[in-house]
Amino acid sequence: MENRILPILLAERLRRQLEAEFKDFEVALQQDPVTAVRLNPAKPYQLPWPTHPLSWHPHARWLETRPAFTMDPGIHAGAYYVQDPATMTIYPAIRDLFRGPPVRVLDLCAAPGGKSTLLADLLRPQDLLIANEITPQRYHILHENLSKWGLPNVVTTSVSPDNLAKSLGAVFDIILVDAPCSGEGMIRKEPVALSQWNPGLITQCALRQNNILDAAWSLLAPGGTLIYSTCTFNPEENIDQVTRILRNQQDAKSGVHGRTMLPPEVVVIEQGNAYGFQCWPHRIRGEGFFFSILQKEGDRAQSLSWKSAKILEKPGSMEVKKLSMLVDTEPSELVKNQQSGMIYAVPSHHIPFVDTLIKQVVKAEPVAAIGNFLKDQFIPHPALALSANDQSVLPDLEMDLEATLFFLSHQSIPRSQPAGWYRITYQNLGLGWVKAVGNRLNNYYPKHWRIRHLRDE
Repeated sequence: MENRILPILLAERLRRQLEAEFKDFEVALQQDPVTAVRLNPAKPYQLPWPTHPLSWHPHARWLETRPAFTMDPGIHAGAYYVQDPATMTIYPAIRDLFRGPPVRVLDLCAAPGGKSTLLADLLRPQDLLIANEITPQRYHILHENLSKWGLPNVVTTSVSPDNLAKSLGAVFDIILVDAPCSGEGMIRKEPVALSQWNPGLITQCALRQNNILDAAWSLLAPGGTLIYSTCTFNPEENIDQVTRILRNQQDAKSGVHGRTMLPPEVVVIEQGNAYGFQCWPHRIRGEGFFFSILQKEGDRAQSLSWKSAKILEKPGSMEVKKLSMLVDTEPSELVKNQQSGMIYAVPSHHIPFVDTLIKQVVKAEPVAAIGNFLKDQFIPHPALALSANDQSVLPDLEMDLEATLFFLSHQSIPRSQPAGWYRITYQNLGLGWVKAVGNRLNNYYPKHWRIRHLRDE
């Protein structure tokens, strides 16, 4: 247990906010952070540690101690995601939004992907999620995590909110803005959040949030819903932002949508006609988290027509014929990026929108990559092995824990198999590809995903 000492100015701010509860907050601040995971319902897996359920999410579990997740193949297979329990309180508040007509969903500040995978689990086949992250390094982590989650109707993008709004306009029915913030809610979990705190950081973050929220509102379709969230406590970055949107946008309204479904420990914050929900670590099992739900007035768009771009095209008939023997996907759902040569599986009713998205946004990539052809030889993409739909008809090689960790560390495996591609699995979960050549299996697991240090090294 660490001794965490609040900066004087931060302590004064929190004392004013919490009043009599401040002492309880101070006690909670000295306790260890809570470790929790959210299971992937599309990938059944038995966790190797004792867990306890969380009441506000059917697939969430908390653990009494934090294990070495890296050494469990389940996390590499996308069978679960390590996520703070407090952030999962958005689930009961927004799950009813995924009813009725199909929805286009945008996670505007999505990395590393925890809330994107939560949203992805709520998608129906007719829905589509765009997960955006402007920072290149964080974008790669986002795409990796969503590839491992393995759901087909997801596309990642890397573009500024302003440029996304200029390119697409008001086309999303649901938008999540998990905004960059001062991180006060993470001071128990991340030492850097405590060391970097200062009032100037709050001002800087609030200004940045202004711009992001304005762009998000431009991307929200009439009748749509915007979920705004942070992992901080101060009103400047939380309820004040909601108030600003209501003041500046005449078609905006705030409310306590989903309140009856939330755990009672979540605090309702009311400021004029603005409402928000706050999680405090002394009240709920988890860290600090705030969110608010805003509606844009108007009739919800049922459908939008999109002119197909020329970048994303159908594979040639020979490629389709070859792929039909390798993947269990309808030919109508196979599309090819003419710039990269990569072939993706995209639900047919989403192809016009994804097509346009790739044309309008410099960095846009469907998660469900299938592979490409190199000199008429098919090279399967890592995402194909991780697909929750189990699209590959290539043979599997089931491995034990030791051999699986060896594979995940990107080492060649001395083993004789008939020549060809094989999907490596652990407890029936796909992980990646090897190619049998002679007496060895060449390892095609992405180097940047690999386990760098095994326990016995």
